[in-house]
Amino acid sequence: MRHCPGSQSDHHSVLRHTTQVNRIQKIVLPLLLSFVYLLRFENRLFDGRPNFEIRLFLFFSDREQSFKRLFDSIESSYSVDEIVRIEIVYDGCRKKDPGVLKRLTSLVSKHGSVVVTCKATQLGLKESVMSAWIPQKNSREYAVFLEDDLVVSPYFLRFAVDSINAYAHAENPDVFGISMFHELYSDIIHNFVWVPTESNFYLYQMPQSWGVIWFPEHWRNFVLYFRNLPRYYTPSLPFPTDVNSWPRDTSWKLYMIEYFWNYGYYMVYTNFVGRKSLSQHRVEAGVHFESKPDNKTLYSVFMPELLTDDEDYPSHFPDIVQLPVVDMRHNLISNGSF
Repeated sequence: MRHCPGSQSDHHSVLRHTTQVNRIQKIVLPLLLSFVYLLRFENRLFDGRPNFEIRLFLFFSDREQSFKRLFDSIESSYSVDEIVRIEIVYDGCRKKDPGVLKRLTSLVSKHGSVVVTCKATQLGLKESVMSAWIPQKNSREYAVFLEDDLVVSPYFLRFAVDSINAYAHAENPDVFGISMFHELYSDIIHNFVWVPTESNFYLYQMPQSWGVIWFPEHWRNFVLYFRNLPRYYTPSLPFPTDVNSWPRDTSWKLYMIEYFWNYGYYMVYTNFVGRKSLSQHRVEAGVHFESKPDNKTLYSVFMPELLTDDEDYPSHFPDIVQLPVVDMRHNLISNGSF
């Protein structure tokens, strides 16, 4: 029997069709949305945004007032969206005033969590640094190392995020990390230096210790290399330099300088107008100075002016292949073809 359009059977057919469509939508749409989300998430993974953490390692032993100055400068810096974790590496805490440890463990930060790692015996700066961080393979952590005689720019965390996004995923295995300290003096040639280029950044075959961002895989490989060296190994460079006379028992940087030379590693350095810096050394009495020196030349070496104005912050981070390249003896070997 034929039925007319608009009959009851047509109505039931439409209802069945509508129900099937609704069921399909309930199943398919969430899957499509999940797929789109995963694509967006994967893109964010590949371009390095914001799927990484920043770990601030603050190295402290005896200079409580200096440490407070460093911590205050960190708290005065601009916040970032990325996860930030602060770890205070307290060397030789067992034999020191328990009140210091109590004050350290009571610290809080607007940037993120604060934990104190208490090294019971006095390891010294070299071992404290070399044992502080051993990232896992394929880690999404980036470490900022700061000794207690430093202070940082209000822009240092913002710079860490921007420079990691610009250079940590540049697919160049020879770039080891990023310096926050503006280099004024070369330990290798024992002289004041500058880079004859207008670029805000350059690559330099020299590690830094006064405020630095380490890339996880590179740092991990260096720690493993260091741990596998013979016990009494003394690093040196195959040319005359004062660095060869540095004490191997206290200087971890001596080992890294040789490592950079042997394997051809570079770091990204800043070259801002006015030689502005993201970190500053305050020339405190410690391992390298028996007392606070009264020497204007030393202060000119260690204390570049901090970057504090928005107009001085770089508006552009050029591609890494465009950066000038400076070798370990501070010769400009390329003006942008790394």
